[in-house]
Amino acid sequence: MHILALLFENCYFEIFFEAMENNAEYLAELFVKVVKSTLLLTIPRLTDVLPRLTSIDPDLRAVSVKYVAKFPWSHLFHNWCYSKLVNKISHKVHLTDSSCSIDENEKKTNSKIHSKIIQGSKLLEIVMDGDEHVLNQLNECTIEHCRIYIIDVVAAKYNLSTSCKAEAIADFVFCMFSICKWDVSIAAIESILYFLSDVLTKYADMLKACQDDSVIAQLRTLLTKENDIRLSDYICLLLSHFISFSSSNICIFICVTEKDWSHTVADLELVEGATPVILQFAKDWYEENDSKEYEAILSICCRAQMQTLGVKHLGKGNVLVCMMSLSENGWLKDKTTIADLLRCVFEKGKLALDKRPHFIRDLLTTVKSIEGLDTSQKQEMYRSVLTELFQKAQDLVPGARKEKDTICLQILEELVQNQWNTQKFTLESDDSVLLNRVLEKFDAIVAQAAKLLGYFGQTNKSYQYSLHIWFLKQFYVAKGMSFTRSLISEEHLYQKIPIFADPLLSSAFYNLKYPQQNFSSIDPFIGIYQAKYTNFSQKIRQGIQSGSVDNIGYMGDKKDFVPLLAATLSLANLSATYLSQNFQSYRTYICTYIFFDVSFATYT
Repeated sequence: MHILALLFENCYFEIFFEAMENNAEYLAELFVKVVKSTLLLTIPRLTDVLPRLTSIDPDLRAVSVKYVAKFPWSHLFHNWCYSKLVNKISHKVHLTDSSCSIDENEKKTNSKIHSKIIQGSKLLEIVMDGDEHVLNQLNECTIEHCRIYIIDVVAAKYNLSTSCKAEAIADFVFCMFSICKWDVSIAAIESILYFLSDVLTKYADMLKACQDDSVIAQLRTLLTKENDIRLSDYICLLLSHFISFSSSNICIFICVTEKDWSHTVADLELVEGATPVILQFAKDWYEENDSKEYEAILSICCRAQMQTLGVKHLGKGNVLVCMMSLSENGWLKDKTTIADLLRCVFEKGKLALDKRPHFIRDLLTTVKSIEGLDTSQKQEMYRSVLTELFQKAQDLVPGARKEKDTICLQILEELVQNQWNTQKFTLESDDSVLLNRVLEKFDAIVAQAAKLLGYFGQTNKSYQYSLHIWFLKQFYVAKGMSFTRSLISEEHLYQKIPIFADPLLSSAFYNLKYPQQNFSSIDPFIGIYQAKYTNFSQKIRQGIQSGSVDNIGYMGDKKDFVPLLAATLSLANLSATYLSQNFQSYRTYICTYIFFDVSFATYT
């Protein structure tokens, strides 16, 4: 019963008989080799099922058929490849292996995602060659068999009920092979499925939500064209199915019934979650973010997000056409786009005053999510937009003091978070009160974080240390080492949060103290020699400034010699110190006193 259930699962046995009838020797041979292999297929021992075989009552069970397979044991091969990619290959894709040579066509790309896919496929081919012969035979698959394989895998992986939708994803993957001129293989297919799993999952979700077969047919027809923009056209066509742009379409969109409206909202939520992933894929896939393909995808993603945002706050209305039109070229090309968008929503959409702070917050969140703020130009433009909104907050909600303060507060908070606030407020002004509220909020967040950092206390020091290291890593990734050290070493925090200052509570934070004035944050000797090095450096600096180097504090102790030598050589390397007139007496001190210690240390 176990053997029959495995053979009939997903109609694999039918594949074998069809292969025999059609003289498809490769598929038939592959089926038999998997059955004989113990690496992929595990069949229970006969002794384990003997009691049921001798039982009077028949042992009946339904055969699992999640999809009608066309490639023998496709799910077993996919599971095996996925496990190798996760456990052995994913952390090696950045390493250069001489056995993983890249073709000349593949060397021309600078895209990181391209390199990951190429290296992943090469490494997977090597692993497949080193295992049983049945896996080695997968590397000999023809393009036709590879296409059958990927249709099987995506149908099972994404639970696609109709074969045409699985074929649409297969066409999408094969389009990548054609554009990038990659060799088609099972290893390359599995590498794409692994490294592009997030975007392929979103495509599959949208295809499942698409109930119009004509759209699927258009997608498949589009990918057959021989041009380099068919991949971006595919993305734009699929997204455009869920959103409306023209006035005629928006009228149909407005007149939908309540029953259809729930499906429309569900589709918009699906697109809202898919657009950031799709846009990130476009950034990674195309070498230049200013390419026509990327700009086309960015444009439709902006319009899709704006329609979703408009539906959430305004429902069905003609103002959506204006919102999407203004968002066609993005929001950070100039300073006026976001202002024009807000004016359109507030005047034509007649959004209530108490709803406007929420819309502004969601709009700014959408802008950051889609635009990315990954360049200094975008950051500066976004900063100028925030500053202008802060200064003109009263015009956005005329006569509404509470809403105006809410808008100013949330914008000021973002300015302070990014250290963009350069305005100086008088102590008696309303803006000064709002700034104080923002700082109080940050202070409360820091206090709460300090409480959580002491969660394990002294009961489990290893867990406590690991938690602190994780905390520092998050700060380092987000803000960099200089900001992290400044925060940990801030005098106010030292007094308020003892865990930052007391080495008995946390050695991780104590060792990260910010260096004293006149010391570089990357000076390695501070961490090695600590107080001795800093004390010698400070006294030598004072001696050079005063012209007297007699009070350095070196008493001839051999343990202090190396820190003193490190301090003297570090200071001698500074141009300002070297050009000082008092440096002559300092140099004489080195030659007369330290020279003997160098000789003594060498012989001892």
